[in-house]
Amino acid sequence: MINKDDKIRCNSKATSRRNFYNISFWIGLLLMVALPLVLSAQQQDALYIPSGSNAFMYPGEPIPENEMRVTIFGSGYGYVRGDQADQSIYVELGNGDTFMFDLGEGSEANYMAMQVPYSKLTNLFITHLHMDHLGALPHLYAFGPSADRWTPMNIYGPSGDTPELGTKYMVDGLKRFCNWHVTSFNGIAVPESDGYEINVHEFDYKLNPGIAYEKNGVVIKHFPVAHSIDGGVGYRLEWNGLSVVIASDTRPTKFYYENSQNADLVMHEVGPDPGVFAETMGVSIERANSMIASSHTLPVALGKLFSLIKPRLAVATHILVNANTVLPTVDGIRKYYDGPLVIAQDFMVFNISKENITQRIGVGSGSPWVHTDATRTDEPKYKKDNLNSDYILNSVILPCEETDDKDCY
Repeated sequence: MINKDDKIRCNSKATSRRNFYNISFWIGLLLMVALPLVLSAQQQDALYIPSGSNAFMYPGEPIPENEMRVTIFGSGYGYVRGDQADQSIYVELGNGDTFMFDLGEGSEANYMAMQVPYSKLTNLFITHLHMDHLGALPHLYAFGPSADRWTPMNIYGPSGDTPELGTKYMVDGLKRFCNWHVTSFNGIAVPESDGYEINVHEFDYKLNPGIAYEKNGVVIKHFPVAHSIDGGVGYRLEWNGLSVVIASDTRPTKFYYENSQNADLVMHEVGPDPGVFAETMGVSIERANSMIASSHTLPVALGKLFSLIKPRLAVATHILVNANTVLPTVDGIRKYYDGPLVIAQDFMVFNISKENITQRIGVGSGSPWVHTDATRTDEPKYKKDNLNSDYILNSVILPCEETDDKDCY
């Protein structure tokens, strides 16, 4: 079991995925040895990588049947950056089940880098309907069937105070938004399938807790959070005696505290230090405090919450990771909480068992081909009567073996 006395090892993360992949072994080794010597204990927490002889995970690694694996494919918010996609958390279970929690802009590229096939990206749990939590959904929905997702997507999400503010309404809009794409792809560019169907599971956001999912020994509970307007939720996934709690954007709440008891991995958003935010964004300190405290959790408040929950491992998420943000955040959290702590970054991987929690960094390709895993058992069918009109076809420049036109190629 991991505790704060575990050896801390530092891993340098490059300013972009391409740079990260090019860092040499010797530079990495130098940083792993040198950084603990110059950083304080609180500073080391921001780079905390406990135990395990291998600090990296590579695509295709199997998961032990009794373990849970949680990968952060998006750790940022709002402003998409090369190093940080918007929020998306991927949970894999030893029984083969997989779940996405949020699908923020930029996160799909990270799934592809680690060669996660689209057939494993069918169950999506949305915390709330801000675009930094579902901005990648249209693209993943639209292109999944052209790879190997031939079954319907299952989208789980909260209701709103009116039907227009709920998940069902959002999905109806998604279908309209993607209608031209789907019409031109389904049965023409790709074989006909159910991949463009969506099963919407909208639940009452006020339930504390409610059951969003219960199947195959997996229970996923939802509970309300306090963010922006009503309608946001957090989730708790339980399986095989293991549990992970994933928050929406939220202020610190008793709902979150109550639903995080005895959890193994507790993930909670944290707003930036108001002073850093004010200086960086060019707003007054009063405005910075108001913007953060009204919808997010200040570092000191998160520390108080973690101190009450006492998780096996606490993860602060939804923060822009920069040299001027991480240490003030850790300092604020440490005013109340002195347990195991991680500041989330993209590609962080947590393997959770009843004995240990091992943290690593995923290493994938920056230019991957799409990875497929599923195999069709039926004969693929294509439509033949839904192509371009004669008006468009007559403008096409053809190969010379198919035409006498002098403009052939």
